[in-house]
Amino acid sequence: MTFLSAQPDGTWRRDYDGGTVVVNPTYKDVTVRTAVAARDVSTGKVGAEFVIPALDGRILIRERPTGEVAKAKHDAGRGGPAAVQKE
Repeated sequence: MTFLSAQPDGTWRRDYDGGTVVVNPTYKDVTVRTAVAARDVSTGKVGAEFVIPALDGRILIRERPTGEVAKAKHDAGRGGPAAVQKE
């Protein structure tokens, strides 16, 4: 996890282990990019580029690679850590 940081485009961003939160306090829509594929909690869109509307914010959850999801499901079946996946 990193601290909240102001970005050159006017947004504020905070990265977490499982994703990123971006707030856009400006009066214009801003396009942001993530290092890996993520899911926008508000829209369900998956990608690495997102438009954050003016005066709004987004929670972007890191997408797990397919093999990681399969392993988590397998582990959950054996009493291991449960996987949460939107299908």
